[in-house]
Parts: sequence; C-alpha cells; structure tokens
Amino acid sequence: MSNPISPDVYAPEDLSMLRVINAARAKGATCKNADGTTRTFAPAGVVTLEGHLQRAATWHAHDMNARNYFTHIAPAPAPHGAAPIDRVMNAGYRPPNGLNTAENLANFTDNPTGDAAIAQIVTAWLGSTSGHCQALMDPASIDIGIWQENGNWATEYAAPL
Repeated sequence: MSNPISPDVYAPEDLSMLRVINAARAKGATCKNADGTTRTFAPAGVVTLEGHLQRAATWHAHDMNARNYFTHIAPAPAPHGAAPIDRVMNAGYRPPNGLNTAENLANFTDNPTGDAAIAQIVTAWLGSTSGHCQALMDPASIDIGIWQENGNWATEYAAPL
C-alpha cells in the first residue's frame, strides 16, 4: 500500500481502474436487480478522479483492511463516518445544493492490482444484482474516488445536485 501525497495524486492501479470503469460506461449496460427486473443504461460519460472522493475511498479501504471487515457500513467506532455519504461529506465533498453518492467495494486478494483482476472486478460489479452495476453506470455521476489496500477496493461515485 502506498499513501497518497495529496488527495489529487493517484496510484497507477487507480488510473487502471478508472480506465476500465470509463470503458464500461462508454459501452452502456443492462443492470439486473435482485427482484429479476432490469434497467438499461445508455452509454454514460466519463467519471473523473476527484480528490475529496479519493480521500473517502482511501479512508474506507484502509479502515476495512486495518479492522478486517468488508461492508459499506463501517462498524463503530467509524473514524471517518459509518455510511458512504458520511465519509464523502467528511472528506470535504460538499456541493452547495447537495449530492448523490454511491459506493462499490471489492475484495480481491490474488494480484489485486493487475489489469486482469481490475477487469474481473468491474465485470463482477456489472453482473451484480445488489446495485453495483447501477452505481457504476449512473450517468449523473461525474466524480469518482478509487483506492485499494491489500485487495480491499473502494470506489466512491458522486455528483453535485
């Protein structure tokens, strides 16, 4: 694991994940829901790495690794916020009219930063019935933070309202 020098400095694996996510968004997707229904997304614009979201993703991936859990809601004490929106706002992403946010997580400990692993993670999100595909494909999302620590990936998507 490396530590970011500033919230706007990105690791090579962050940039690789960003490329794969944006390639998937450019194709469009049909996302499945747990109840068997689907939602089709047309190709969506790119998401751009954003420093505050990067900080929130770093916090969550680090906390999951340090305290050995894997979930969107951090157990108490949650040093940076229990829920994704709390972490995003505590990291300083606070558009004046509010925000939409979503979070995708992955745990991939076998060569977690290789291009093949990153492609597998994005493919799994696109095939998920738990909202991961919708989070990735939401055309309203314009910003993203990405971080991985020891195979614990966190991606924070957001858009100002």
